Amino acid sequence: MLLSLAELDVARDVVDVKFVSKNGEENDKLEYFLVIEEWTADNLKIFVNFTNPGAVSNGQSEDSLVMEIKNPALFVSQNGDEMTADKTTMV
Repeated sequence: MLLSLAELDVARDVVDVKFVSKNGEENDKLEYFLVIEEWTADNLKIFVNFTNPGAVSNGQSEDSLVMEIKNPALFVSQNGDEMTADKTTMV
């Protein structure tokens, strides 16, 4: 069964998100929601809206956002090639 873009829950169906501070500690207490703004054959644009944006990258160090594709089968090229495992993580 195919889902429409409106039916997708980005965090449930598309990506896992981890926030890591510059000192390497994961921060799982940040609250956020994800919205797909654009999904074309060449581009996936996800908006991350933080409930408390002041808690992100506060102070001198910057945090990292790591997204890992949950289901690479969602990203199949027009010729049928699936996303390879080395392309499923974005920092």
